[in-house]
Amino acid sequence: MKDTLPTPQQEVNARALVADLGYLPLAVKQAGAYLAQNRGVGLEAYRRRFGTKLCKTALGVDAERTIARVWDVTLQILEAEHPLAVEVLHTAAWLAPDDIPHSLLTPVDADPDDIAEAIGILAAYSMVADTGATVTIHRLVQTVLRTGDHAQPPRHLQGRAHAEQAVLHHLTAVSGKEILASQWDDLTAHLVTLAATTPPGHHNARLTDSYVTAADRLHHLGHTARAVPLLEATLAERGRVLGDAHPDTLTSRNNLAGAYRAAGDLERAITLYEATLAQRVRVLGDAHPDTLTSRHNLAYAYRAAGDLKRAIPHIETALAQRVQVLGDTHPHTLTSRHNLAGAYRAAGDLERAIPLLETTLAQREQILGDTHPDTLTSRNSLAGAYRAAGDLERAIPLYEATLAQREQVLGDTHPHTLTSCNDLAGAFWAAGDLERAISLLEATLAQREQVLGDTHPDTLTSRNNLAAARKAAAAGQQANTATPATALDHQPPSDTAENSA
Repeated sequence: MKDTLPTPQQEVNARALVADLGYLPLAVKQAGAYLAQNRGVGLEAYRRRFGTKLCKTALGVDAERTIARVWDVTLQILEAEHPLAVEVLHTAAWLAPDDIPHSLLTPVDADPDDIAEAIGILAAYSMVADTGATVTIHRLVQTVLRTGDHAQPPRHLQGRAHAEQAVLHHLTAVSGKEILASQWDDLTAHLVTLAATTPPGHHNARLTDSYVTAADRLHHLGHTARAVPLLEATLAERGRVLGDAHPDTLTSRNNLAGAYRAAGDLERAITLYEATLAQRVRVLGDAHPDTLTSRHNLAYAYRAAGDLKRAIPHIETALAQRVQVLGDTHPHTLTSRHNLAGAYRAAGDLERAIPLLETTLAQREQILGDTHPDTLTSRNSLAGAYRAAGDLERAIPLYEATLAQREQVLGDTHPHTLTSCNDLAGAFWAAGDLERAISLLEATLAQREQVLGDTHPDTLTSRNNLAAARKAAAAGQQANTATPATALDHQPPSDTAENSA
Protein backbone atom coordinates (compact mmCIF):
# COMPACT_ATOMS: atom_id res chain seq x y z
CA MET A 1 0.00 0.00 0.00
CA LYS A 2 1.45 3.33 -1.06
CA ASP A 3 1.74 6.25 1.35
CA THR A 4 -0.85 8.94 0.75
CA LEU A 5 0.74 12.21 -0.31
CA PRO A 6 -0.19 15.22 1.81
CA THR A 7 -2.73 17.56 0.37
CA PRO A 8 -1.78 21.21 -0.30
CA GLN A 9 -3.81 22.23 2.76
CA GLN A 10 -1.99 19.69 4.93
CA GLU A 11 1.34 21.06 3.74
CA VAL A 12 0.19 24.56 4.60
CA ASN A 13 -0.92 23.40 8.07
CA ALA A 14 2.35 21.54 8.64
CA ARG A 15 4.45 24.58 7.75
CA ALA A 16 2.23 26.74 9.95
CA LEU A 17 2.56 24.33 12.90
CA VAL A 18 6.36 24.27 12.59
CA ALA A 19 6.30 28.07 12.62
CA ASP A 20 3.98 28.04 15.66
CA LEU A 21 6.55 25.84 17.40
CA GLY A 22 9.29 28.34 16.67
CA TYR A 23 11.15 25.81 14.51
CA LEU A 24 12.30 24.23 17.78
CA PRO A 25 13.38 20.63 16.93
CA LEU A 26 12.37 19.21 20.31
CA ALA A 27 8.89 20.73 20.08
CA VAL A 28 8.41 19.57 16.48
CA LYS A 29 9.51 16.05 17.40
CA GLN A 30 7.12 15.83 20.33
CA ALA A 31 4.21 17.34 18.43
CA GLY A 32 4.84 14.76 15.71
CA ALA A 33 4.88 11.97 18.28
CA TYR A 34 1.55 13.17 19.67
CA LEU A 35 -0.01 13.21 16.20
CA ALA A 36 1.38 9.73 15.46
CA GLN A 37 -0.25 8.38 18.63
CA ASN A 38 -3.53 10.20 18.00
CA ARG A 39 -4.17 9.84 14.29
CA GLY A 40 -7.70 11.14 14.66
CA VAL A 41 -6.30 14.58 15.53
CA GLY A 42 -5.33 16.49 12.41
CA LEU A 43 -2.75 19.21 12.02
CA GLU A 44 -5.32 21.98 12.05
CA ALA A 45 -6.98 20.58 15.18
CA TYR A 46 -3.61 20.28 16.91
CA ARG A 47 -2.80 23.87 16.01
CA ARG A 48 -6.08 24.98 17.59
CA ARG A 49 -5.33 23.02 20.77
CA PHE A 50 -1.80 24.36 20.89
CA GLY A 51 -2.97 27.94 20.35
CA THR A 52 -5.52 27.79 23.15
CA LYS A 53 -3.08 26.35 25.67
CA LEU A 54 -1.67 29.49 27.23
CA CYS A 55 1.66 29.04 28.92
CA LYS A 56 0.73 29.52 32.56
CA THR A 57 4.32 29.96 33.69
CA ALA A 58 6.41 33.08 33.86
CA LEU A 59 9.24 31.36 32.01
CA GLY A 60 11.40 33.94 30.30
CA VAL A 61 12.78 31.83 27.46
CA ASP A 62 10.74 31.38 24.28
CA ALA A 63 11.86 27.75 23.92
CA GLU A 64 10.60 26.98 27.42
CA ARG A 65 7.24 28.62 26.70
CA THR A 66 6.87 26.60 23.53
CA ILE A 67 7.76 23.31 25.23
CA ALA A 68 5.36 24.09 28.08
CA ARG A 69 2.52 24.56 25.62
CA VAL A 70 3.40 21.36 23.74
CA TRP A 71 3.39 19.51 27.06
CA ASP A 72 0.00 20.92 28.00
CA VAL A 73 -1.49 19.39 24.88
CA THR A 74 0.25 16.03 25.35
CA LEU A 75 -0.21 15.73 29.10
CA GLN A 76 -3.92 16.41 28.80
CA ILE A 77 -4.49 13.10 27.05
CA LEU A 78 -1.92 11.18 29.12
CA GLU A 79 -3.46 12.37 32.39
CA ALA A 80 -6.74 10.84 31.31
CA GLU A 81 -5.52 7.65 29.64
CA HIS A 82 -2.11 6.82 31.20
CA PRO A 83 -1.81 8.42 34.66
CA LEU A 84 1.05 6.09 35.70
CA ALA A 85 3.13 7.31 32.74
CA VAL A 86 2.66 10.88 33.91
CA GLU A 87 3.72 9.89 37.43
CA VAL A 88 6.88 8.26 36.09
CA LEU A 89 7.62 11.31 33.96
CA HIS A 90 7.35 13.67 36.92
CA THR A 91 9.72 11.46 38.90
CA ALA A 92 12.28 11.48 36.08
CA ALA A 93 12.06 15.27 35.92
CA TRP A 94 13.94 15.59 39.23
CA LEU A 95 16.71 13.08 38.52
CA ALA A 96 19.89 13.43 36.46
CA PRO A 97 18.71 13.50 32.83
CA ASP A 98 20.86 10.74 31.39
CA ASP A 99 20.75 6.97 31.88
CA ILE A 100 18.12 6.81 34.63
CA PRO A 101 17.74 3.11 35.55
CA HIS A 102 14.23 1.68 35.29
CA SER A 103 14.66 0.46 38.85
CA LEU A 104 15.01 4.06 40.07
CA LEU A 105 11.64 4.89 38.51
CA THR A 106 9.94 1.84 40.04
CA PRO A 107 8.41 2.48 43.49
CA VAL A 108 8.83 -0.27 46.09
CA ASP A 109 5.19 -1.34 45.88
CA ALA A 110 4.89 -1.06 42.08
CA ASP A 111 4.88 -3.81 39.45
CA PRO A 112 8.03 -3.43 37.30
CA ASP A 113 6.03 -4.55 34.25
CA ASP A 114 3.59 -1.70 34.79
CA ILE A 115 6.46 0.78 34.99
CA ALA A 116 8.05 -0.67 31.86
CA GLU A 117 4.74 -0.24 30.04
CA ALA A 118 4.45 3.37 31.28
CA ILE A 119 7.98 4.10 30.08
CA GLY A 120 7.12 2.61 26.72
CA ILE A 121 4.17 4.98 26.40
CA LEU A 122 6.37 7.95 27.24
CA ALA A 123 8.91 6.82 24.64
CA ALA A 124 6.14 6.50 22.04
CA TYR A 125 5.24 10.13 22.69
CA SER A 126 8.97 11.08 22.46
CA MET A 127 8.89 12.34 26.03
CA VAL A 128 11.82 10.09 26.96
CA ALA A 129 14.38 7.95 25.16
CA ASP A 130 14.35 4.37 26.42
CA THR A 131 17.05 1.71 26.02
CA GLY A 132 15.02 -0.97 27.77
CA ALA A 133 17.11 -0.61 30.92
CA THR A 134 17.62 3.16 31.27
CA VAL A 135 15.76 6.32 30.39
CA THR A 136 17.02 9.71 29.18
CA ILE A 137 14.90 12.86 29.38
CA HIS A 138 15.63 16.20 27.72
CA ARG A 139 16.91 18.89 30.12
CA LEU A 140 14.50 21.51 28.82
CA VAL A 141 11.58 19.16 29.40
CA GLN A 142 12.78 18.66 32.98
CA THR A 143 12.91 22.42 33.50
CA VAL A 144 9.32 22.79 32.35
CA LEU A 145 8.04 19.87 34.42
CA ARG A 146 9.69 21.14 37.61
CA THR A 147 7.74 24.40 37.52
CA GLY A 148 4.44 22.69 38.27
CA ASP A 149 2.54 25.20 36.13
CA HIS A 150 1.86 22.95 33.16
CA ALA A 151 -0.55 20.69 35.06
CA GLN A 152 -2.15 20.41 38.48
CA PRO A 153 0.23 22.17 40.92
CA PRO A 154 0.67 19.23 43.37
CA ARG A 155 1.88 16.81 40.67
CA HIS A 156 5.40 18.22 40.28
CA LEU A 157 5.94 18.13 44.05
CA GLN A 158 4.71 14.53 44.16
CA GLY A 159 7.30 13.74 41.49
CA ARG A 160 9.96 15.38 43.63
CA ALA A 161 8.93 13.28 46.63
CA HIS A 162 9.00 10.08 44.57
CA ALA A 163 12.47 10.90 43.21
CA GLU A 164 13.82 11.51 46.71
CA GLN A 165 12.26 8.31 48.03
CA ALA A 166 13.71 6.31 45.15
CA VAL A 167 17.27 7.56 45.67
CA LEU A 168 17.13 7.12 49.45
CA HIS A 169 15.69 3.61 49.08
CA HIS A 170 18.50 2.59 46.74
CA LEU A 171 21.14 4.02 49.07
CA THR A 172 19.65 2.02 51.92
CA ALA A 173 19.27 -1.11 49.79
CA VAL A 174 22.96 -1.26 48.83
CA SER A 175 24.28 -0.57 52.32
CA GLY A 176 26.89 -3.07 53.45
CA LYS A 177 27.39 -4.77 50.11
CA GLU A 178 30.68 -4.96 48.21
CA ILE A 179 29.18 -3.18 45.23
CA LEU A 180 28.27 -0.20 47.38
CA ALA A 181 30.99 2.06 45.94
CA SER A 182 29.98 1.64 42.31
CA GLN A 183 26.27 1.92 43.05
CA TRP A 184 26.90 4.95 45.22
CA ASP A 185 28.75 6.56 42.34
CA ASP A 186 25.79 5.80 40.05
CA LEU A 187 23.45 7.61 42.45
CA THR A 188 25.71 10.63 43.04
CA ALA A 189 24.61 12.34 39.82
CA HIS A 190 20.98 12.07 40.94
CA LEU A 191 21.83 13.47 44.39
CA VAL A 192 23.62 16.40 42.75
CA THR A 193 20.57 17.08 40.56
CA LEU A 194 18.18 16.87 43.51
CA ALA A 195 20.37 19.27 45.49
CA ALA A 196 20.61 21.74 42.61
CA THR A 197 16.82 21.81 42.08
CA THR A 198 15.59 22.02 45.67
CA PRO A 199 12.24 23.90 45.70
CA PRO A 200 12.09 26.96 47.99
CA GLY A 201 11.34 26.01 51.57
CA HIS A 202 11.73 22.29 50.88
CA HIS A 203 13.45 20.16 53.56
CA ASN A 204 14.47 16.50 53.86
CA ALA A 205 16.91 15.70 56.67
CA ARG A 206 17.74 12.18 55.41
CA LEU A 207 18.48 13.54 51.96
CA THR A 208 20.77 16.19 53.44
CA ASP A 209 22.73 13.44 55.20
CA SER A 210 23.18 11.79 51.81
CA TYR A 211 24.35 15.09 50.31
CA VAL A 212 27.04 15.29 52.99
CA THR A 213 28.28 11.77 52.27
CA ALA A 214 28.22 12.27 48.50
CA ALA A 215 30.10 15.57 48.76
CA ASP A 216 32.72 13.98 51.00
CA ARG A 217 33.17 11.11 48.54
CA LEU A 218 33.52 13.48 45.58
CA HIS A 219 36.15 15.46 47.48
CA HIS A 220 38.24 12.40 48.24
CA LEU A 221 37.99 11.33 44.61
CA GLY A 222 39.36 14.72 43.58
CA HIS A 223 36.06 15.97 42.13
CA THR A 224 35.34 18.65 44.75
CA ALA A 225 33.98 21.12 42.18
CA ARG A 226 31.11 18.74 41.35
CA ALA A 227 29.98 18.91 44.98
CA VAL A 228 28.95 22.59 44.85
CA PRO A 229 25.16 21.92 44.63
CA LEU A 230 25.37 19.29 47.40
CA LEU A 231 27.24 21.65 49.71
CA GLU A 232 24.96 24.61 48.92
CA ALA A 233 21.91 22.54 49.84
CA THR A 234 23.61 21.23 52.99
CA LEU A 235 24.57 24.73 54.12
CA ALA A 236 21.02 26.00 53.59
CA GLU A 237 19.57 23.11 55.61
CA ARG A 238 22.08 23.42 58.45
CA GLY A 239 21.64 27.17 58.64
CA ARG A 240 17.86 26.69 58.94
CA VAL A 241 17.99 23.88 61.52
CA LEU A 242 21.11 24.67 63.57
CA GLY A 243 21.53 28.41 63.10
CA ASP A 244 24.04 30.52 61.25
CA ALA A 245 26.81 30.29 63.85
CA HIS A 246 26.60 26.60 64.81
CA PRO A 247 29.96 24.78 64.37
CA ASP A 248 28.44 22.32 61.89
CA THR A 249 27.02 25.20 59.85
CA LEU A 250 30.45 26.81 59.83
CA THR A 251 31.97 23.53 58.65
CA SER A 252 29.47 23.43 55.79
CA ARG A 253 30.30 27.02 54.89
CA ASN A 254 34.04 26.24 54.90
CA ASN A 255 33.56 23.19 52.70
CA LEU A 256 31.37 25.08 50.24
CA ALA A 257 34.08 27.72 49.95
CA GLY A 258 36.53 24.92 49.17
CA ALA A 259 34.25 23.63 46.41
CA TYR A 260 33.99 27.12 44.90
CA ARG A 261 37.79 27.30 44.97
CA ALA A 262 38.11 23.91 43.31
CA ALA A 263 35.67 25.07 40.62
CA GLY A 264 37.85 28.11 39.94
CA ASP A 265 35.41 30.61 41.48
CA LEU A 266 37.93 32.34 43.73
CA GLU A 267 35.81 35.45 44.25
CA ARG A 268 33.01 33.53 45.96
CA ALA A 269 35.48 31.23 47.72
CA ILE A 270 37.42 34.09 49.31
CA THR A 271 34.28 35.93 50.40
CA LEU A 272 32.94 32.79 52.07
CA TYR A 273 36.28 31.87 53.64
CA GLU A 274 36.61 35.37 55.10
CA ALA A 275 33.12 35.23 56.60
CA THR A 276 33.72 31.74 58.02
CA LEU A 277 37.03 32.72 59.60
CA ALA A 278 35.46 35.75 61.28
CA GLN A 279 32.60 33.62 62.65
CA ARG A 280 34.89 30.84 63.86
CA VAL A 281 37.10 33.35 65.68
CA ARG A 282 34.01 34.76 67.37
CA VAL A 283 32.35 31.40 68.19
CA LEU A 284 35.29 29.04 68.74
CA GLY A 285 38.21 31.32 69.53
CA ASP A 286 41.36 32.29 67.68
CA ALA A 287 43.33 29.11 68.42
CA HIS A 288 40.63 26.47 67.91
CA PRO A 289 41.70 23.83 65.32
CA ASP A 290 38.70 24.68 63.11
CA THR A 291 39.62 28.37 63.22
CA LEU A 292 43.17 27.49 62.18
CA THR A 293 41.76 25.44 59.30
CA SER A 294 39.76 28.47 58.14
CA ARG A 295 42.83 30.69 58.30
CA HIS A 296 44.87 28.10 56.40
CA ASN A 297 42.21 27.72 53.69
CA LEU A 298 41.72 31.46 53.31
CA ALA A 299 45.47 31.88 52.92
CA TYR A 300 45.52 29.26 50.17
CA ALA A 301 42.66 31.01 48.36
CA TYR A 302 44.56 34.30 48.53
CA ARG A 303 47.61 32.52 47.14
CA ALA A 304 45.58 30.95 44.33
CA ALA A 305 44.29 34.42 43.47
CA GLY A 306 47.87 35.74 43.34
CA ASP A 307 47.48 37.86 46.49
CA LEU A 308 50.68 36.81 48.24
CA LYS A 309 50.79 39.91 50.43
CA ARG A 310 47.72 38.64 52.27
CA ALA A 311 48.42 34.92 51.85
CA ILE A 312 51.87 34.69 53.45
CA PRO A 313 51.05 36.40 56.77
CA HIS A 314 47.93 34.22 57.18
CA ILE A 315 49.89 31.01 56.53
CA GLU A 316 52.71 32.06 58.86
CA THR A 317 50.17 32.77 61.60
CA ALA A 318 48.33 29.48 61.00
CA LEU A 319 51.60 27.54 61.07
CA ALA A 320 52.79 29.14 64.31
CA GLN A 321 49.43 28.47 65.99
CA ARG A 322 49.25 24.89 64.73
CA VAL A 323 52.74 24.15 66.06
CA GLN A 324 51.61 25.48 69.44
CA VAL A 325 48.18 23.82 69.53
CA LEU A 326 48.68 20.58 67.55
CA GLY A 327 52.42 19.98 67.71
CA ASP A 328 55.25 20.19 65.21
CA THR A 329 54.50 16.98 63.32
CA HIS A 330 50.71 16.91 63.28
CA PRO A 331 49.41 16.38 59.70
CA HIS A 332 47.64 19.76 59.77
CA THR A 333 50.85 21.44 60.89
CA LEU A 334 52.69 19.81 58.01
CA THR A 335 49.99 21.05 55.65
CA SER A 336 50.58 24.64 56.78
CA ARG A 337 54.34 24.20 56.51
CA HIS A 338 53.97 22.79 52.99
CA ASN A 339 51.71 25.64 51.87
CA LEU A 340 53.96 28.28 53.41
CA ALA A 341 56.84 26.86 51.38
CA GLY A 342 54.62 27.02 48.30
CA ALA A 343 53.80 30.65 48.98
CA TYR A 344 57.50 31.44 49.36
CA ARG A 345 58.14 29.72 46.05
CA ALA A 346 55.35 31.67 44.37
CA ALA A 347 56.92 34.86 45.72
CA GLY A 348 60.26 33.87 44.17
CA ASP A 349 61.91 33.18 47.53
CA LEU A 350 63.44 29.79 46.69
CA GLU A 351 66.07 30.06 49.43
CA ARG A 352 63.33 29.73 52.03
CA ALA A 353 61.00 27.54 49.96
CA ILE A 354 63.32 24.63 49.10
CA PRO A 355 64.62 23.82 52.62
CA LEU A 356 61.05 24.04 53.98
CA LEU A 357 59.75 21.69 51.26
CA GLU A 358 62.60 19.23 51.90
CA THR A 359 61.86 19.25 55.62
CA THR A 360 58.14 18.78 55.10
CA LEU A 361 58.66 15.93 52.64
CA ALA A 362 60.96 14.11 55.06
CA GLN A 363 58.44 14.53 57.90
CA ARG A 364 55.52 13.34 55.76
CA GLU A 365 57.47 10.29 54.58
CA GLN A 366 58.19 9.38 58.18
CA ILE A 367 54.73 10.07 59.62
CA LEU A 368 52.34 9.36 56.73
CA GLY A 369 54.30 6.95 54.58
CA ASP A 370 55.98 7.12 51.19
CA THR A 371 52.83 6.92 49.05
CA HIS A 372 50.33 8.90 51.11
CA PRO A 373 48.62 11.55 48.92
CA ASP A 374 50.03 14.33 51.13
CA THR A 375 53.53 12.92 50.76
CA LEU A 376 53.10 12.85 46.99
CA THR A 377 51.94 16.48 47.12
CA SER A 378 55.16 17.43 48.92
CA ARG A 379 57.27 15.45 46.46
CA ASN A 380 55.66 17.12 43.43
CA SER A 381 56.03 20.57 44.96
CA LEU A 382 59.69 19.98 45.79
CA ALA A 383 60.26 18.91 42.18
CA GLY A 384 58.64 22.18 41.11
CA ALA A 385 60.92 24.18 43.35
CA TYR A 386 63.99 22.39 41.93
CA ARG A 387 62.77 23.16 38.42
CA ALA A 388 62.21 26.82 39.34
CA ALA A 389 65.80 26.89 40.59
CA GLY A 390 67.02 25.46 37.26
CA ASP A 391 67.98 22.10 38.78
CA LEU A 392 66.36 19.84 36.17
CA GLU A 393 68.58 16.88 37.08
CA ARG A 394 66.79 16.63 40.40
CA ALA A 395 63.40 17.92 39.21
CA ILE A 396 62.66 15.48 36.36
CA PRO A 397 63.29 12.18 38.23
CA LEU A 398 61.22 13.48 41.14
CA TYR A 399 58.36 14.50 38.82
CA GLU A 400 58.47 11.11 37.08
CA ALA A 401 58.43 9.19 40.36
CA THR A 402 55.55 11.30 41.69
CA LEU A 403 53.50 10.86 38.52
CA ALA A 404 53.93 7.08 38.60
CA GLN A 405 52.93 6.93 42.27
CA ARG A 406 49.93 9.21 41.80
CA GLU A 407 48.68 7.09 38.90
CA GLN A 408 48.93 4.05 41.16
CA VAL A 409 47.44 5.62 44.30
CA LEU A 410 44.96 8.17 42.94
CA GLY A 411 44.24 6.99 39.42
CA ASP A 412 44.98 8.36 35.96
CA THR A 413 42.31 11.10 35.99
CA HIS A 414 42.61 12.48 39.52
CA PRO A 415 43.26 16.25 39.40
CA HIS A 416 46.53 15.82 41.31
CA THR A 417 47.70 13.20 38.81
CA LEU A 418 46.89 15.63 36.00
CA THR A 419 48.88 18.31 37.83
CA SER A 420 51.87 15.94 37.83
CA CYS A 421 51.43 15.32 34.08
CA ASN A 422 51.35 19.06 33.39
CA ASP A 423 54.37 19.76 35.58
CA LEU A 424 56.45 16.92 34.13
CA ALA A 425 55.65 18.23 30.64
CA GLY A 426 56.98 21.61 31.75
CA ALA A 427 60.20 20.03 32.95
CA PHE A 428 60.64 18.17 29.66
CA TRP A 429 60.07 21.43 27.80
CA ALA A 430 62.62 23.21 29.97
CA ALA A 431 65.09 20.41 29.16
CA GLY A 432 64.48 20.90 25.42
CA ASP A 433 62.46 17.69 24.93
CA LEU A 434 59.41 19.22 23.23
CA GLU A 435 58.29 15.92 21.72
CA ARG A 436 57.66 14.33 25.12
CA ALA A 437 56.31 17.60 26.51
CA ILE A 438 53.69 17.93 23.76
CA SER A 439 52.62 14.30 24.12
CA LEU A 440 52.01 14.78 27.86
CA LEU A 441 50.28 18.13 27.37
CA GLU A 442 47.90 16.63 24.82
CA ALA A 443 46.94 13.82 27.18
CA THR A 444 46.57 16.22 30.11
CA LEU A 445 44.32 18.59 28.17
CA ALA A 446 42.03 15.77 27.02
CA GLN A 447 41.67 14.44 30.56
CA ARG A 448 41.16 17.85 32.15
CA GLU A 449 38.40 18.66 29.65
CA GLN A 450 36.69 15.43 30.62
CA VAL A 451 37.21 15.64 34.39
CA LEU A 452 37.17 19.38 35.14
CA GLY A 453 35.19 20.79 32.24
CA ASP A 454 36.03 22.91 29.25
CA THR A 455 36.30 26.25 31.09
CA HIS A 456 38.00 25.27 34.36
CA PRO A 457 41.15 27.37 34.99
CA ASP A 458 43.38 24.26 34.94
CA THR A 459 41.86 23.22 31.61
CA LEU A 460 42.53 26.67 30.21
CA THR A 461 46.11 26.44 31.50
CA SER A 462 46.56 23.11 29.70
CA ARG A 463 45.09 24.48 26.47
CA ASN A 464 47.39 27.50 26.61
CA ASN A 465 50.44 25.36 27.41
CA LEU A 466 49.77 22.98 24.54
CA ALA A 467 49.31 25.82 22.06
CA ALA A 468 52.55 27.45 23.23
CA ALA A 469 54.46 24.15 23.05
CA ARG A 470 53.26 23.47 19.49
CA LYS A 471 54.22 27.00 18.51
CA ALA A 472 57.66 26.53 20.04
CA ALA A 473 58.10 23.21 18.24
CA ALA A 474 57.12 24.78 14.92
CA ALA A 475 59.65 27.55 15.48
CA GLY A 476 62.38 25.10 16.46
CA GLN A 477 62.78 26.61 19.94
CA GLN A 478 64.71 24.75 22.59
CA ALA A 479 65.22 24.70 26.31
CA ASN A 480 65.89 28.40 26.75
CA THR A 481 62.31 29.32 25.80
CA ALA A 482 59.39 29.93 28.13
CA THR A 483 57.87 26.78 29.67
CA PRO A 484 54.30 25.95 30.66
CA ALA A 485 52.50 27.42 33.59
CA THR A 486 52.19 24.99 36.48
CA ALA A 487 49.08 24.44 38.53
CA LEU A 488 50.36 25.15 42.04
CA ASP A 489 50.13 21.89 43.90
CA HIS A 490 48.37 22.13 47.21
CA GLN A 491 46.82 20.20 50.03
CA PRO A 492 43.01 20.17 49.99
CA PRO A 493 41.11 21.68 52.95
CA SER A 494 41.62 19.47 55.93
CA ASP A 495 38.15 19.50 57.50
CA THR A 496 35.97 18.43 54.59
CA ALA A 497 34.86 15.36 56.56
CA GLU A 498 33.93 17.46 59.64
CA ASN A 499 30.19 17.04 59.23
CA SER A 500 27.38 15.70 61.30
CA ALA A 501 23.65 15.54 60.77
